[in-house]
Amino acid sequence: MQKESLNQTRDQILESSRVSCRDCYRCIRVCPVKAIRVTKGQPHIEEDRCIRCGACVRECFIHVRHTASDFSAVQQYIRGNRFVVASVDPAFPALFQDWRTVRFAAALRELGFTAVHEAAEAVPAVEKAVQAAAVGGGILPNCPAVVNYVEQYFPELTEKLLPVASPMIVHGRMLRQEYGKGAIIVHICPCAAKVYEAHRPEHAGVIDCVITFQELLGWISKEHKDLAALEEVPFDCVASMTPEEARRARITAMKGGLLHSCGYDWDPCATDAYSVSGTQDVTDLLTEMRRGNVSGLVEPLFCHGGCCNGPNFPRRGDTFVSRRAAVLRYAQTAPVSQALKKPAAISAAASYTARPYLPAREIKELEIAEILKKLGHSVAGQQYNCGACGYKTCRERAIAILEGMAEPEMCFPYMRTQLRQRTDRIVEALPCGVVQLDGELRIRRMNRSFEKMFLCNDGVLGKRISYLISDEGFDKLMAEELDIYETVRSKYGIRYHEVVFPMRDENEYVGIYTDISALKIDNYQIDLIKRQTLENAKDLLHQQIAFSQDLAAYIGRNEAKSEALVKQIVALLEDTDTGGGAK
Repeated sequence: MQKESLNQTRDQILESSRVSCRDCYRCIRVCPVKAIRVTKGQPHIEEDRCIRCGACVRECFIHVRHTASDFSAVQQYIRGNRFVVASVDPAFPALFQDWRTVRFAAALRELGFTAVHEAAEAVPAVEKAVQAAAVGGGILPNCPAVVNYVEQYFPELTEKLLPVASPMIVHGRMLRQEYGKGAIIVHICPCAAKVYEAHRPEHAGVIDCVITFQELLGWISKEHKDLAALEEVPFDCVASMTPEEARRARITAMKGGLLHSCGYDWDPCATDAYSVSGTQDVTDLLTEMRRGNVSGLVEPLFCHGGCCNGPNFPRRGDTFVSRRAAVLRYAQTAPVSQALKKPAAISAAASYTARPYLPAREIKELEIAEILKKLGHSVAGQQYNCGACGYKTCRERAIAILEGMAEPEMCFPYMRTQLRQRTDRIVEALPCGVVQLDGELRIRRMNRSFEKMFLCNDGVLGKRISYLISDEGFDKLMAEELDIYETVRSKYGIRYHEVVFPMRDENEYVGIYTDISALKIDNYQIDLIKRQTLENAKDLLHQQIAFSQDLAAYIGRNEAKSEALVKQIVALLEDTDTGGGAK
């Protein structure tokens, strides 16, 4: 079998299942470069913007986002009896607790891997390269997401990336030297960016495939491998380490781990070497370096706390604290394998190239102002900057709309306003009179049909309903806690059918009035007017129902109470019978 999808540049590292997306915008909120385009409510990752940090994968609670990998190719290689070598990221102890960790190598061999190595055995070679290159400071390039971030969004800092390969790449070179071109080198890790790093053109022929911890544990479970029944088998080894070297190398999965391994015992007061982790801290660090306010050797890691908090750990309720503790425990207590022979010298050199992301066009201030005006945010006080859409500010989202990355419907306040306006139009167009009262039976709002029927205008707002018509029905609702009251009354020279009901959660009351004075008052005629009113209401609501249903995910019950009112009107017209008293 030929090597498939190998030594190629993989652009689409992060993928999504659009069918299941809930439009929560959590992925946009955590994306440091806002690389997610929303079109017709569906998300899509723009590859030219993406830095493959995997933040969206970690944040997506319904697993819409996932990392593309070479999992199926690895299984094919094993089924094809190829010589498949596993390179295991130093964060792997975080997958297990206690005794299971030392049986991990045996589990991988049970799955079909020919040889199983800790990637940590490459760290001493990386240490030497860093110590030689770090004179005058710089950026440790062990986090591939940071490398992508610098090359694309801080290109002027690319020259500060130390010309040193990551431990994954150096280990791949070691394994390739040991096992030859015919071997299949597979790196197993919790990182989305390492999938991309392995397939960069400059690393061709080093790492053939990358699979995630999440995929690996699923594989072990599917194959029904019981780690408790396996022997404690040591890892294979191509580069011997002393116990102290092994301890330092194994903690590189944690924040500050590689600095420590390289001999930089940084502390909170250090200025010559320090580490930061997490999206915001990395952004702040690079921003200050751009301004010339930071010098020395820095280790930025996109995942908070380091690789033991990577986005592709299985979601099973464990915490970063427990994973970190597991890595430390393994580093301090696990045995150290020794190579049978001294390996030849391996190059740890690497180079990085600025490839700045450039927007398709310049966005003008006038365009931004027009979008803000359209969304009702033209005044500073109207710019909520709530972040619900995924963008930090209304202005930032306006720019995204102009770039085609976002849609107006992503703004919750805007959608609430749209809903209220549409609902108001529906209520205004109803042929029956509608009045809404507060808890003290004071008039809060009414439609035109109500005003025409009872010869009133806005001057009655704030007055009790008894100022216009009988409040008997409302009083009964308040006293007897009825769900509905229905009757026929006469006033102002008209005869009308009245239905009143409470909205108890809002402490409000609603009345619906139909003029039946021109009809012979019998059950048939009243049923006829109800059916006619219902058909008219349904015709007006036909195009609004789908809109309202789509908005259910955006707004709460209180904001949608007007919509609920309209639907209740329709239900009452369908279900209530004519009568002269309460029901």
